[in-house]
Amino acid sequence: MSKKKLKQLDEMIKEILNVSHDAIVVSDNDMKIIYVNDVAIELFGYYEEEMIGMKILNLLPERKKENYIMDEQKILVEKVTISNVVSGEEFFAKKKDGTEFSIELTWINWEGRSKNLYNIAQIRDITKRKSFEKELRESNATIKILNECNKALIDSIDENDYFKNICDNLVDFGGYKIAWIGLIKHDEIQSIEPLTYTGLPIGHFENEIAIKGRMSWKFKGDSSTGPTARAVNQKSAVVCNNILTDPKYESWRKEAKKRGYNSQISLPLVVDEDIVAILIILSENPDAFQNKEIKFLEELSNDISFGIKSLRLKKAQKEIEANIIKNEIDLIQLNKLLLVTSECNKALTKSINAIDYLQSICEILVEKGGNTRSIFQKVYHEDSNIYTEGLALCGEDLGSWSLEFVEKRTIKGLSGSCIIERRPIVYQNIKQNGNYVYWDKDPDKVLFQSTVAIPLFEGNVISWVLRVYSKDQFAFGSRELALLKDLSNDIVYGLSTFKTKNEKFLTEVKLSESEEKYKILFQNSNDAIFLADSETGSIIDANEKAVKMLGVALDDIIGMHQTKLHPKGEEARYKELFESHIASKHKIDQFYVVDSTGKHIPVHVSASTIVIGGRKIIQGIFRDISETKRKDEKLRQSQKMEALGTLSGGIAHDFNNILSPIIGYSELAIIEKDSNKVSKYLNEILSASNRAKSLVSQILTFCRKGESEMKPFRLQPIIKEALKLIKISLPSNIEMEINIDQDCGAVLCDPTQIHQVVMNLCTNAYHSMKEKGGKLNVSLLGMDSKDIRHDIIEEVKIKNYLCLTVEDTGTGMTKSVMERIFEPYFTTKGKDEGTGLGLSVVLGIIKAHGGDIYVRSYPGEGSYFKVILPLLEYHARDEKVENTDVIKGKKERIMVIDDEKILCEIVSAILNDLGYVTTTFNSSLVALEEFKKDPYKFDLIFTDQTMPGMVGSELAKKILKIRNDIPIILATGYSPLISKEDALNLGIKDFIMKPFTRSSLANAVGAVFEKSKAVKG
Repeated sequence: MSKKKLKQLDEMIKEILNVSHDAIVVSDNDMKIIYVNDVAIELFGYYEEEMIGMKILNLLPERKKENYIMDEQKILVEKVTISNVVSGEEFFAKKKDGTEFSIELTWINWEGRSKNLYNIAQIRDITKRKSFEKELRESNATIKILNECNKALIDSIDENDYFKNICDNLVDFGGYKIAWIGLIKHDEIQSIEPLTYTGLPIGHFENEIAIKGRMSWKFKGDSSTGPTARAVNQKSAVVCNNILTDPKYESWRKEAKKRGYNSQISLPLVVDEDIVAILIILSENPDAFQNKEIKFLEELSNDISFGIKSLRLKKAQKEIEANIIKNEIDLIQLNKLLLVTSECNKALTKSINAIDYLQSICEILVEKGGNTRSIFQKVYHEDSNIYTEGLALCGEDLGSWSLEFVEKRTIKGLSGSCIIERRPIVYQNIKQNGNYVYWDKDPDKVLFQSTVAIPLFEGNVISWVLRVYSKDQFAFGSRELALLKDLSNDIVYGLSTFKTKNEKFLTEVKLSESEEKYKILFQNSNDAIFLADSETGSIIDANEKAVKMLGVALDDIIGMHQTKLHPKGEEARYKELFESHIASKHKIDQFYVVDSTGKHIPVHVSASTIVIGGRKIIQGIFRDISETKRKDEKLRQSQKMEALGTLSGGIAHDFNNILSPIIGYSELAIIEKDSNKVSKYLNEILSASNRAKSLVSQILTFCRKGESEMKPFRLQPIIKEALKLIKISLPSNIEMEINIDQDCGAVLCDPTQIHQVVMNLCTNAYHSMKEKGGKLNVSLLGMDSKDIRHDIIEEVKIKNYLCLTVEDTGTGMTKSVMERIFEPYFTTKGKDEGTGLGLSVVLGIIKAHGGDIYVRSYPGEGSYFKVILPLLEYHARDEKVENTDVIKGKKERIMVIDDEKILCEIVSAILNDLGYVTTTFNSSLVALEEFKKDPYKFDLIFTDQTMPGMVGSELAKKILKIRNDIPIILATGYSPLISKEDALNLGIKDFIMKPFTRSSLANAVGAVFEKSKAVKG
């Protein structure tokens, strides 16, 4: 090859090396640099003249030179290639200014045409890639911790179990050395009681406390107060990043060395503004807790606080359920006892003699009182002996008992003890306590679990004994015993009437005394009692409790028609109830009573017909259930939280899907130089952000407490919003089909409660299909739709209605189960899968909306729920589409305040672009001081609500005291402390929710300025 061609070839090789994206450094056998390309010059920061002739080892760090010298020898002597591209080994290079950076290096030996040996090093700067890989690892760890902690809330059985799972997740997935949680106690020494930990030897806490005494969160001063105590007192996170070197933490250095950690963060766990516990995390790395890490852990501590509150709400919910059950059982038992007393009083007038009377009492105690057996024994006192003889008995499987009562026998057993001790004797839980031996050697043959013997006195002598037996282990408590003693006194009186010849006269006396006793009970009752004439419906009497309930004088109540006690529009319902009691029917139902102020008081009404002086009277017992209703509402809200916990996995999944395009397109936008592609990526980021905004809106809608006020609404958007949440949590083996008729009219409703109806019905459907899968069909249809199924036994009383149907292909229900599904606390779900209140709540909501619900279900064929709601005469208005035309400014001066720096910058940038002049502050306290200096420097204040030091509403109050005409706009993401109505009442001109768009911000600011100008004139 000619010299000319060789020169051309050399020039071509140099050109190829010079356009390489990697740095190329060529050295000779002495490792002196003979060639560098432009990338190498830019990368190392030298001039080309400086690098030519330089030893290549001068481009490498001093601390690594021994390794590179060994590599150099391998290249020169062994003619091998050195590369870390595949192996992933850490290689470093050094710039002219001494800066070290990570590289990918391929170093080879090459023999030129002149038989000279050259060493060619191909170098690539991978610093940014290393940083990105580190951030990616940290991001994955963060997501893993959040997922595991969210899962822990669902899986944990109580707070201690939840705390243990949190500590395990932080150590296992966060890579921390130690994590522990302590309970904040408000005792004399303000102690911290360690609850659980991970990463410490077993018994560490116990040994430390025994040696040093209890830990305290008491603030002792800057020099002696530890980071944990400071975190509790400051109610914020406290970080110690250099325990082994920072002199402030010298007293903790020994323990840190012993346990192998160098940095610490203490995070208070706050529930309802009270610090209930403290989370301490320790890392073996110095400077482990930087801004990003701290922010994540603070957010995690907020999630843990929410978890604590959820677990406590769940515990409170179970307690409320238990109390409600107890109250209902007590009410049923009380009504049963009152019924027994009433029937026994009636028996006296119907019986022809004493034996007939006692037999009637026995039958009432068994049939009405729910007891197993009842017996009356006559007591004879002959000389020094006492005998008993059976007079009357009633009960199941009497066997030889009837024979025993024919003959006299000396006293023994429970009856004998009762006569000797002259007091009632009770045996409870007979089989468990071994008392059954008296009746039979085999406990399974004894048909009762408790019994009572009550002496009946005639003067000072015991003449009779009443025995009652029950299958209930604890049937005869103090209340039951007191009523039986009262009943025994009544029976004694009744028996005395049969000893006189003038039976008619004595019966009238008995009735007179019974009426007097009724009057005493009537006036002393804890419930309001109204007596109304059965023919006219006019109230003829009421007790003191009734007067207090209505706040109306007794004279004004007497003569009032019974329907006037209740709200207008419900006359037909109350008339139907009271007419049913003219035939002596007994029924309990729930109504409302209106007091003198117009307040609606919820009551349980127990109505019955009694006869006084030959006149039929309707007796209504009204029990105030306001407190029970309040607890029911609290329980309903707890159900929402329980449902939200069930949906948390799906919500986390959706958020991850939203975050992925935001992160990915942000990275592409950063490195992309093509403006069209950058614009496309930013649009994708905006689209994903709007999805996140929509998801947060759905969660807030589901979690908010429902308002009792009903307004006209179209159900289409309410149902769609609920189904979005349901769809997130459905497993892949359940298919959802939705059929929403957009032409359906409006109903008068509470949207939150309708939302809950859809959630409860769909959740029940999901439970019936979760094992085998299936299809969930949800429809909203007009009354004339062919898709609505009608049963011939259905009686739809509503003339114009719309129909919500929820159908599943699950396990279905038997007839006996379907008859009970609307009963409170009845459930076919397993333990911890539900309270049994879902469908009873649904029924209550639908009835309160004037609607009805029908169910069709067969085992193995799924279930079909049809909800009927009455239509309004007119349609509710659809939501208006946001106006995209924006109002621009005219150099008005705006103060922008937000503790989040990036949010402050975004608002400022938007407003500046719209033609306003902005001044930003990241502290509400600093902003207030600046405003005080010159109150007329600004034309408008735009402030965030939730800020440290001083919230936005408090800042607004102080600014308006200085200058009451300045317009203020308050922004918030979610604040339970202030509503839009509260803000406007303070004098704030507008209240907007985050996140807001450019157009909504522009129009809000522009509208406030226009209103202010109109007011000024």
